[in-house]
Amino acid sequence: MKTHFDQEIDQTIDSMTPFQLLSYYADTALLKGALKENDYASLPSYLMFMAEGEGFLIPVENISSVIREKPVIKPLPFSPSWFQGLSSVRNEIVSVVSFSQLHKGKSNSKQKDMHYILLNGVMNGFLLEVDKLIGIRSLDVEKILSSSAIIDGYALVEGLRWQRINLDVLLATKLHKEMEF
Repeated sequence: MKTHFDQEIDQTIDSMTPFQLLSYYADTALLKGALKENDYASLPSYLMFMAEGEGFLIPVENISSVIREKPVIKPLPFSPSWFQGLSSVRNEIVSVVSFSQLHKGKSNSKQKDMHYILLNGVMNGFLLEVDKLIGIRSLDVEKILSSSAIIDGYALVEGLRWQRINLDVLLATKLHKEMEF
C-alpha cells in the first residue's frame, strides 16, 4: 500500500516532461550510489537533427555554429542537386549542401524553415542544410557497419534510432567524388 508521500511523488512524476523525468531518475540513481557523477563526463556530445524523418548525430567538435535563418544562397550552374550554392557567413564564402539530397537523394523543398549547421575541421567551409535541429546530448554511440558508408554508429534515444555521421567519409566519398567536373 502506497503512503501519501508515495502518491504525491507519483503525481509529480506524471506531470514531468521527459527531460525532467530523466533528470529525476538520474538524481535518484546518484543518491543511491548506482550512478557516479562523472559517468556522463566521459560520453561525447552530439548535435541531433532530423532529415527526411530520420534522426542524425554530428559530433559537436565538428560544428562551428548553427544558423536558424536561411542565408542568401547563390546557386551555381551545372552543379549536383544536393549542392544548393554558395553563401557568405561571417564574411567567409561557404558551400551550402542539402543533407537530405546528398544522403537520400530526396528533396526537402516543401519544408519552409530549414536549419543550417556550419561545419569546421575536415568539413570547414560547408554549411549543411537540415530539416530540424533537436539539440545537443552526450550519448553512448554504438559503432556499426552500415550500407551507407557515411553512417558509422547509432544511439537509441526516446525510442528513435539516431545515426552518427562520419564527416570524413562524407567529405571523401560523397562530396569530392561528385564535385569532380
